[in-house]
Amino acid sequence: MAIQIPSRITFEGPDTVREWGDAARLRREVEAMTFVQRETSVPVPTILEVYFDDHSDEDKCWILMERLPGSQLGTAWPEMDDNARSETIRQLRSYLEQIHHLRPAGAGVIGSVSVGATFDYRLSNMHTCGPFASVADFHEFLVAPVKQSPRPGTFAKCRAQFPDTYDIRFAHADLSWDNILVDASTGKITGILD
Repeated sequence: MAIQIPSRITFEGPDTVREWGDAARLRREVEAMTFVQRETSVPVPTILEVYFDDHSDEDKCWILMERLPGSQLGTAWPEMDDNARSETIRQLRSYLEQIHHLRPAGAGVIGSVSVGATFDYRLSNMHTCGPFASVADFHEFLVAPVKQSPRPGTFAKCRAQFPDTYDIRFAHADLSWDNILVDASTGKITGILD
């Protein structure tokens, strides 16, 4: 019998995890995980099976993936000794460098791995956005709500905080203590999730 974790994850035995959700979001997640697994040494779960139905309720689509060993970094960190912590930091630096060296398939485009729409978890509305043809287009999207400000000059002042000279790189949208798995005794990172 599977253990139900609130909202979107079920552990199905000792070796597999099923993530439930919206087809569009899960598709982007599978694309990103497959891409990172193919192009880097970052430990991400292997995708075992998928079910997408674009016309289904959001809780009817799923991905079945390998369950990685380890404890969440936020739980393990207080118990880790200095050597284990140093190892985690060293590995995390290496993995983030590998991820940030990846380039988008569409030169200059900000979007999903397949150069389609993506989710920006910082916006917390769980709707897709993009793809954006340039950094400037992405920044215009981010500050668009400020255009509603009744104060003159607020939009221009806010927009000026986002220079359009950034290099476009691959990134983990919501990396946190919760989605980094470690062996607390050694500090070895056993998985990066989401």
